[in-house]
Order: sequence, then C-alpha cells, then structure tokens
Amino acid sequence: MGKTPILMITEVTFHDSPARRSATLQVAGGRPLLVHEGDTVNGIKVNEIQAGAVEFEVAGGPVVLDVGESMSLTVSGPDFH
Repeated sequence: MGKTPILMITEVTFHDSPARRSATLQVAGGRPLLVHEGDTVNGIKVNEIQAGAVEFEVAGGPVVLDVGESMSLTVSGPDFH
C-alpha cells in the first residue's frame, strides 16, 4: 500500500484584491504548485487565500491551514499535522 499524499502550505502572497492572491503548495514532496482562489488540487478546492493561511473545501466543509501546516489527503477526510 502506498503512502498517503501530504498537502503542505509553503507560502502565501496576500493582496486586497482576491485576483492577486496566491499560495504555494507542495503535494507529496513534489514540485511546488502555485494556486489561486477557486483552483482545485487533488480534488480539494482553494476557497480563500488569507494573510498567512489558506481555506480549502474538504469533504463538504471548510478547512483552514496556516503556512507551514500540512494535512494528509485521504478518502475519509483530512488528517492534520
């Protein structure tokens, strides 16, 4: 059985204009991914990029991760680290 992929927030660029907000994520130790509000990564939607955190839509509800936090991507829902 393979390892559960880990999603980690590595950086957030916050701006008053939502269109100019971005976050850098790393999934399972892969290459960094630049995302914006409304993007989807591994089936998880980026709802909102905040100053120092990102809100995702996970299993029908919001989950907020701060920069440096991570969660396991499992079928049953997130497992926070």
